[in-house]
Amino acid sequence: MTQHPLDRSVLNLEKDFDRLVEENLGAYIYILKYPAPDNRPFYVGKGGGTGKGNKRIIDHFTKARKALKNGSGDLKTKIIHDIWGQGKEVDWVIYKCGEVTNVSDVAEIVESALIQYSTLFLSSQITNKNRGKGDSFLTKEQVLGRASKKVAFENFQSQYIRRPIMLFPIEKGFNKTNSYTEALIRSWKISESNRNLSNAVAIGLIDSISYAALSIQEWRVCDQDTKRYEILPSSEQHESLRYKHFGQILAPVLDYWKYGCGGGGIIFEIQEDRSVIFIRGKNKKAATIRL
Repeated sequence: MTQHPLDRSVLNLEKDFDRLVEENLGAYIYILKYPAPDNRPFYVGKGGGTGKGNKRIIDHFTKARKALKNGSGDLKTKIIHDIWGQGKEVDWVIYKCGEVTNVSDVAEIVESALIQYSTLFLSSQITNKNRGKGDSFLTKEQVLGRASKKVAFENFQSQYIRRPIMLFPIEKGFNKTNSYTEALIRSWKISESNRNLSNAVAIGLIDSISYAALSIQEWRVCDQDTKRYEILPSSEQHESLRYKHFGQILAPVLDYWKYGCGGGGIIFEIQEDRSVIFIRGKNKKAATIRL
Protein backbone atom coordinates (compact mmCIF):
# COMPACT_ATOMS: atom_id res chain seq x y z
CA MET A 1 0.00 0.00 0.00
CA THR A 2 1.31 3.42 -0.93
CA GLN A 3 2.44 5.47 2.05
CA HIS A 4 1.07 8.98 2.38
CA PRO A 5 2.64 11.83 4.34
CA LEU A 6 -0.73 12.73 5.83
CA ASP A 7 -3.15 10.83 8.04
CA ARG A 8 -6.12 10.19 5.76
CA SER A 9 -8.11 8.61 8.58
CA VAL A 10 -8.77 12.02 10.17
CA LEU A 11 -10.57 13.43 7.10
CA ASN A 12 -14.37 13.62 6.86
CA LEU A 13 -14.83 12.96 10.57
CA GLU A 14 -18.40 14.16 10.32
CA LYS A 15 -20.39 14.65 13.50
CA ASP A 16 -23.28 12.28 14.02
CA PHE A 17 -26.38 14.12 12.85
CA ASP A 18 -28.75 11.23 13.57
CA ARG A 19 -30.93 13.38 15.88
CA LEU A 20 -31.09 16.11 13.25
CA VAL A 21 -32.44 13.70 10.64
CA GLU A 22 -35.14 12.43 12.98
CA GLU A 23 -36.29 15.88 14.12
CA ASN A 24 -35.68 18.06 11.08
CA LEU A 25 -34.58 16.59 7.78
CA GLY A 26 -36.79 13.54 7.44
CA ALA A 27 -36.15 11.60 4.23
CA TYR A 28 -33.42 13.01 2.00
CA ILE A 29 -31.28 12.44 -1.06
CA TYR A 30 -27.56 13.03 -0.73
CA ILE A 31 -24.74 13.53 -3.19
CA LEU A 32 -21.05 12.80 -2.61
CA LYS A 33 -18.92 14.99 -4.83
CA TYR A 34 -15.36 15.99 -5.55
CA PRO A 35 -14.18 19.07 -3.61
CA ALA A 36 -14.21 22.50 -5.24
CA PRO A 37 -13.43 23.65 -7.83
CA ASP A 38 -14.23 20.29 -9.44
CA ASN A 39 -17.60 19.67 -7.74
CA ARG A 40 -18.43 16.62 -9.89
CA PRO A 41 -20.76 14.11 -8.19
CA PHE A 42 -19.55 10.52 -7.87
CA TYR A 43 -22.29 8.95 -5.73
CA VAL A 44 -26.00 9.55 -5.14
CA GLY A 45 -27.89 7.90 -2.29
CA LYS A 46 -30.91 8.23 -0.03
CA GLY A 47 -31.24 8.34 3.75
CA GLY A 48 -33.39 9.55 6.57
CA GLY A 49 -36.45 8.19 8.25
CA THR A 50 -35.60 5.77 11.04
CA GLY A 51 -32.87 3.24 11.57
CA LYS A 52 -29.52 2.92 9.83
CA GLY A 53 -30.62 5.17 6.97
CA ASN A 54 -29.96 8.17 9.17
CA LYS A 55 -26.21 7.64 9.08
CA ARG A 56 -25.77 6.75 5.43
CA ILE A 57 -23.37 9.60 4.65
CA ILE A 58 -21.29 8.98 7.77
CA ASP A 59 -21.22 5.24 7.03
CA HIS A 60 -19.46 5.81 3.70
CA PHE A 61 -16.57 7.57 5.44
CA THR A 62 -16.46 5.07 8.32
CA LYS A 63 -16.17 2.15 5.88
CA ALA A 64 -13.56 4.03 3.83
CA ARG A 65 -11.43 4.48 6.96
CA LYS A 66 -11.63 0.75 7.71
CA ALA A 67 -10.65 -0.02 4.10
CA LEU A 68 -7.49 2.09 4.44
CA LYS A 69 -5.88 -0.76 6.40
CA ASN A 70 -5.99 -3.23 3.51
CA GLY A 71 -6.56 -1.01 0.49
CA SER A 72 -9.82 -2.77 -0.34
CA GLY A 73 -13.13 -1.24 -1.29
CA ASP A 74 -15.41 -0.55 -4.24
CA LEU A 75 -14.94 2.25 -6.77
CA LYS A 76 -16.75 4.76 -4.55
CA THR A 77 -14.40 3.96 -1.66
CA LYS A 78 -11.34 4.24 -3.88
CA ILE A 79 -12.47 7.69 -5.04
CA ILE A 80 -12.85 8.71 -1.39
CA HIS A 81 -9.32 7.44 -0.73
CA ASP A 82 -7.98 9.36 -3.74
CA ILE A 83 -9.56 12.61 -2.51
CA TRP A 84 -8.20 12.04 0.99
CA GLY A 85 -4.80 11.28 -0.51
CA GLN A 86 -4.75 14.86 -1.85
CA GLY A 87 -5.27 16.16 1.68
CA LYS A 88 -8.86 17.18 0.87
CA GLU A 89 -12.26 16.14 2.16
CA VAL A 90 -15.15 14.69 0.19
CA ASP A 91 -17.83 17.33 -0.24
CA TRP A 92 -21.51 16.47 0.06
CA VAL A 93 -24.94 18.04 -0.14
CA ILE A 94 -28.38 16.91 0.98
CA TYR A 95 -31.68 17.42 -0.80
CA LYS A 96 -34.46 17.51 1.76
CA CYS A 97 -37.58 15.70 0.52
CA GLY A 98 -40.99 17.12 1.31
CA GLU A 99 -44.11 15.22 2.28
CA VAL A 100 -46.01 13.61 -0.61
CA THR A 101 -49.64 12.54 -0.86
CA ASN A 102 -49.96 11.62 -4.55
CA VAL A 103 -48.02 10.86 -7.73
CA SER A 104 -48.06 14.52 -8.79
CA ASP A 105 -46.26 15.47 -5.56
CA VAL A 106 -43.58 12.87 -6.27
CA ALA A 107 -43.07 14.20 -9.80
CA GLU A 108 -42.83 17.77 -8.51
CA ILE A 109 -40.19 16.80 -5.95
CA VAL A 110 -38.17 14.92 -8.57
CA GLU A 111 -38.38 17.90 -10.96
CA SER A 112 -37.36 20.34 -8.25
CA ALA A 113 -34.47 18.13 -7.12
CA LEU A 114 -33.14 17.72 -10.67
CA ILE A 115 -33.35 21.45 -11.39
CA GLN A 116 -31.62 22.42 -8.18
CA TYR A 117 -29.09 19.61 -8.53
CA SER A 118 -28.20 20.87 -12.00
CA THR A 119 -27.79 24.45 -10.83
CA LEU A 120 -25.07 23.28 -8.45
CA PHE A 121 -22.88 22.59 -11.47
CA LEU A 122 -24.54 24.07 -14.58
CA SER A 123 -26.17 27.29 -13.40
CA SER A 124 -25.37 29.12 -16.65
CA GLN A 125 -27.03 26.43 -18.79
CA ILE A 126 -30.34 25.90 -17.01
CA THR A 127 -33.17 27.73 -18.81
CA ASN A 128 -36.03 26.92 -16.41
CA LYS A 129 -37.85 30.02 -15.24
CA ASN A 130 -39.46 27.97 -12.47
CA ARG A 131 -36.71 26.59 -10.23
CA GLY A 132 -39.06 24.15 -8.50
CA LYS A 133 -40.33 24.20 -4.93
CA GLY A 134 -37.54 26.36 -3.55
CA ASP A 135 -33.87 25.78 -2.86
CA SER A 136 -33.79 22.64 -0.75
CA PHE A 137 -30.16 21.55 -1.08
CA LEU A 138 -28.26 21.82 2.17
CA THR A 139 -24.47 21.91 2.27
CA LYS A 140 -22.41 19.93 4.75
CA GLU A 141 -21.94 23.08 6.83
CA GLN A 142 -25.67 23.86 6.85
CA VAL A 143 -26.56 20.34 7.97
CA LEU A 144 -24.00 20.39 10.77
CA GLY A 145 -25.12 23.91 11.68
CA ARG A 146 -28.70 22.72 12.13
CA ALA A 147 -27.40 20.06 14.50
CA SER A 148 -25.31 22.55 16.47
CA LYS A 149 -25.46 22.70 20.26
CA LYS A 150 -25.50 25.81 22.41
CA VAL A 151 -22.00 27.08 23.04
CA ALA A 152 -20.99 26.32 26.63
CA PHE A 153 -18.19 27.25 28.97
CA GLU A 154 -16.66 23.83 28.32
CA ASN A 155 -16.13 24.77 24.66
CA PHE A 156 -13.87 27.60 25.75
CA GLN A 157 -10.82 25.67 26.86
CA SER A 158 -8.15 27.23 29.05
CA GLN A 159 -6.49 29.00 26.11
CA TYR A 160 -9.62 31.12 25.60
CA ILE A 161 -9.97 32.51 29.13
CA ARG A 162 -9.52 36.31 29.21
CA ARG A 163 -8.86 36.27 25.47
CA PRO A 164 -10.69 38.71 23.14
CA ILE A 165 -13.25 36.86 21.03
CA MET A 166 -14.84 38.68 18.11
CA LEU A 167 -18.15 37.65 16.53
CA PHE A 168 -18.84 38.78 12.96
CA PRO A 169 -21.99 38.36 10.79
CA ILE A 170 -20.78 36.64 7.62
CA GLU A 171 -23.95 35.76 5.71
CA LYS A 172 -23.56 38.52 3.09
CA GLY A 173 -19.87 37.75 2.65
CA PHE A 174 -20.59 34.05 2.26
CA ASN A 175 -23.19 34.70 -0.42
CA LYS A 176 -20.50 36.57 -2.38
CA THR A 177 -17.54 34.22 -1.83
CA ASN A 178 -19.16 30.83 -1.10
CA SER A 179 -16.45 30.42 1.55
CA TYR A 180 -17.06 30.79 5.28
CA THR A 181 -13.38 31.50 5.94
CA GLU A 182 -13.09 34.13 3.21
CA ALA A 183 -16.31 35.76 4.41
CA LEU A 184 -14.84 36.00 7.91
CA ILE A 185 -11.50 37.38 6.76
CA ARG A 186 -12.88 40.50 5.03
CA SER A 187 -13.90 43.31 5.30
CA TRP A 188 -14.60 45.02 8.61
CA LYS A 189 -14.80 48.59 9.86
CA ILE A 190 -12.92 48.01 13.09
CA SER A 191 -11.31 50.64 15.31
CA GLU A 192 -7.59 50.90 15.92
CA SER A 193 -7.96 50.00 19.59
CA ASN A 194 -9.84 46.81 18.73
CA ARG A 195 -7.38 45.95 15.97
CA ASN A 196 -4.66 46.14 18.61
CA LEU A 197 -6.34 43.66 20.95
CA SER A 198 -3.75 40.96 21.60
CA ASN A 199 -4.27 37.27 20.79
CA ALA A 200 -7.83 37.77 19.51
CA VAL A 201 -10.01 35.06 17.96
CA ALA A 202 -12.53 35.82 15.18
CA ILE A 203 -15.70 33.75 14.72
CA GLY A 204 -18.08 34.01 11.76
CA LEU A 205 -21.80 33.53 12.43
CA ILE A 206 -24.85 32.97 10.27
CA ASP A 207 -28.15 32.94 12.18
CA SER A 208 -26.17 32.72 15.45
CA ILE A 209 -24.38 29.53 14.29
CA SER A 210 -20.58 29.56 14.03
CA TYR A 211 -19.20 28.30 10.71
CA ALA A 212 -15.63 29.61 10.82
CA ALA A 213 -13.13 30.46 13.56
CA LEU A 214 -9.56 31.69 13.27
CA SER A 215 -6.85 33.46 15.23
CA ILE A 216 -6.04 37.02 14.24
CA GLN A 217 -2.36 37.49 13.56
CA GLU A 218 -2.82 41.07 12.38
CA TRP A 219 -5.14 43.39 10.44
CA ARG A 220 -4.49 44.82 6.98
CA VAL A 221 -6.25 47.63 5.09
CA CYS A 222 -8.39 46.23 2.27
CA ASP A 223 -10.33 49.41 1.37
CA GLN A 224 -8.66 52.73 2.15
CA ASP A 225 -11.68 54.82 1.15
CA THR A 226 -14.09 53.14 3.57
CA LYS A 227 -11.36 52.36 6.11
CA ARG A 228 -12.15 48.69 6.17
CA TYR A 229 -9.72 45.99 7.21
CA GLU A 230 -9.21 42.30 6.60
CA ILE A 231 -7.84 39.62 8.91
CA LEU A 232 -4.48 37.97 8.41
CA PRO A 233 -5.02 34.67 10.28
CA SER A 234 -2.50 32.46 12.02
CA SER A 235 -2.46 28.65 11.74
CA GLU A 236 -4.10 28.02 15.13
CA GLN A 237 -7.17 25.78 14.91
CA HIS A 238 -10.47 26.29 16.78
CA GLU A 239 -12.64 23.26 16.02
CA SER A 240 -14.34 23.39 19.45
CA LEU A 241 -15.86 26.75 18.49
CA ARG A 242 -17.33 25.71 15.13
CA TYR A 243 -20.95 24.58 14.65
CA LYS A 244 -22.04 26.10 17.94
CA HIS A 245 -25.10 28.24 18.69
CA PHE A 246 -24.06 31.61 20.16
CA GLY A 247 -27.58 32.82 20.94
CA GLN A 248 -27.00 33.01 24.69
CA ILE A 249 -23.95 35.22 24.28
CA LEU A 250 -25.65 37.42 21.70
CA ALA A 251 -28.82 37.89 23.78
CA PRO A 252 -27.66 41.03 25.71
CA VAL A 253 -26.49 42.74 22.52
CA LEU A 254 -28.97 41.23 20.06
CA ASP A 255 -30.45 44.51 18.84
CA TYR A 256 -26.98 45.81 18.05
CA TRP A 257 -26.08 42.54 16.33
CA LYS A 258 -29.18 42.58 14.14
CA TYR A 259 -28.23 45.98 12.73
CA GLY A 260 -24.80 44.78 11.65
CA CYS A 261 -22.91 45.96 14.76
CA GLY A 262 -21.37 48.81 12.79
CA GLY A 263 -19.10 46.53 10.81
CA GLY A 264 -16.87 45.98 13.85
CA GLY A 265 -18.38 42.86 15.35
CA ILE A 266 -19.27 41.95 18.93
CA ILE A 267 -16.25 41.50 21.18
CA PHE A 268 -16.25 39.72 24.53
CA GLU A 269 -14.04 37.85 26.99
CA ILE A 270 -14.76 34.77 29.09
CA GLN A 271 -13.66 34.94 32.73
CA GLU A 272 -12.64 32.13 35.06
CA ASP A 273 -15.99 32.36 36.89
CA ARG A 274 -17.85 31.72 33.59
CA SER A 275 -18.96 35.34 33.28
CA VAL A 276 -18.98 37.09 29.91
CA ILE A 277 -17.58 40.62 29.72
CA PHE A 278 -18.39 42.61 26.58
CA ILE A 279 -15.67 44.79 25.11
CA ARG A 280 -17.81 45.91 22.18
CA GLY A 281 -21.59 45.77 21.90
CA LYS A 282 -24.53 48.01 22.68
CA ASN A 283 -25.46 48.00 26.37
CA LYS A 284 -22.26 46.10 27.06
CA LYS A 285 -21.85 47.61 30.52
CA ALA A 286 -25.33 46.58 31.62
CA ALA A 287 -25.03 43.04 30.27
CA THR A 288 -23.99 40.32 32.70
CA ILE A 289 -24.29 36.68 31.73
CA ARG A 290 -22.62 33.44 32.73
CA LEU A 291 -22.13 30.36 30.62
